[in-house]
Amino acid sequence: MARPPRPRPAVSAALVCGFAFGVSGCAEERPRRPDIALIIADTLRADALGAWGNPRPTSPHLDRLAEGAVVFERVLAAAPNTATSHATLFTGLDPWVHRVANITSLEHGTPGLDGRFSTLAERFAAAGYQTAAFTDDGPLGRGWNLMQGFATLDAKLEGVAKKVDRALEWLRSDAVSAPDAAPFFILLHTYQTHQPFAPPEVFVERFDPGYDGVLRARVAEVRALRERGQGVNDGLMLLAGLASFTERDHTHLRALYDAEVAYLDAELARLWQGLVDLQNFDAMAIAFTSDHGEEFGEHGRWGHVQLHDETLHVPLILKLPHAAHAGRRVAQRVGLVDLHPTLLELGDVAPAAGSRAISLLGPLATGNWADRPVLAQTTEHLYAPLRSKPALASMRQGHFALLVSRASRADAPGSGPPVAALYDIQKDPGEHAPMASRDASGAVQTLDADGSDAAAKLATLLARLQADLVALERTHADLLGGGARMLPGSAELERLHGALGYR
Repeated sequence: MARPPRPRPAVSAALVCGFAFGVSGCAEERPRRPDIALIIADTLRADALGAWGNPRPTSPHLDRLAEGAVVFERVLAAAPNTATSHATLFTGLDPWVHRVANITSLEHGTPGLDGRFSTLAERFAAAGYQTAAFTDDGPLGRGWNLMQGFATLDAKLEGVAKKVDRALEWLRSDAVSAPDAAPFFILLHTYQTHQPFAPPEVFVERFDPGYDGVLRARVAEVRALRERGQGVNDGLMLLAGLASFTERDHTHLRALYDAEVAYLDAELARLWQGLVDLQNFDAMAIAFTSDHGEEFGEHGRWGHVQLHDETLHVPLILKLPHAAHAGRRVAQRVGLVDLHPTLLELGDVAPAAGSRAISLLGPLATGNWADRPVLAQTTEHLYAPLRSKPALASMRQGHFALLVSRASRADAPGSGPPVAALYDIQKDPGEHAPMASRDASGAVQTLDADGSDAAAKLATLLARLQADLVALERTHADLLGGGARMLPGSAELERLHGALGYR
């Protein structure tokens, strides 16, 4: 039986002064490295939480955590799907570098993560951390190579409540709770906010009482399957016949999502209490985030496929040791990939080779936030059985968002002419009216009052994006020891790369 948690050796403020926050001058020995918890709610868009403006009471406990932490208001995922986005978060590498494809493509023979890339867990384990992951399986199971480095891996699709139960059992074990235990890195991942949305009825009644439409029976079916121990993560069970849904059905679908968020929040409250019970909560680091958001028809799609804001904008709450920067809200746009070096720096662990991400601790300490471009990409088109899928990429910088799609030929993934749209997200935050667009023939249309400026900006950002992708291809080849080649159809991008001075 696990013993009750006992206080760990106290760490003085003097010891903490130089740790991870860029402050020099500490003469005492290095403090005990903090325990680190990473919680990932799959498919959670930022605006579903109260801390990001949701007027519905979806997240009181997460909002309370946010009050004592740093809230990064504009965090963008690197991909619109679970496998690719997690691979980027775990390795610190852009999708174009690690090339992990979406979960639905595994059956077509696409690989998981190349074993030559190192993960967060591997780096923490090598540095002496105890590592454990409690996940809802899928890409975060044993078949994708994403979970390398976790000494304990509990991967089964069973919902947030059981994930929290299992995580708490591990946290209360002798090996973890003993006063002289090594620091831990724990991951909890859940699909609770992923389709199909079927939270307990008490939460549904809280957000949409009295609904009796087509979704009611489907939700009941999902619940019944789960009660029989059959994991369900299939959005089609809810969205079949979507074209015939009424506006009332659409409203209820979003209410189901909010209800899932509220259920998630209530279960995570038990995890927070368990972490507090360890009696070293103050010295601990906690990161709460998601891998991507969810579309509810804003751009004609349901699910998470496109690279618009509703699919990429995710929450990030970062509780730092000893309440550092508590209550700060950061409005500067950053990439979710930047969480990778941030967590490593907190553990005093060296960053991964080839990563372009930056630790967020430095800018937090200095207040100097560079306006770095944030990229997102898909990778399915790189694999022969999936060449029919278009290559999707986006770049956001300043108040502009560029979204690009390339069709593929059988012999050249993502080789077709770019179809591009440029948005002024200061004037059009919902990304509905592009200020300039380019079709497959190369023709440019502008809706902006000054069409020539809009067209020029589109051309500049399109060239910058394509040059950036070439640089990432080189990184891919370099990290794999020259064993990888540039993708077919890259000659034009190479010329752009040199012409724009990116060498």
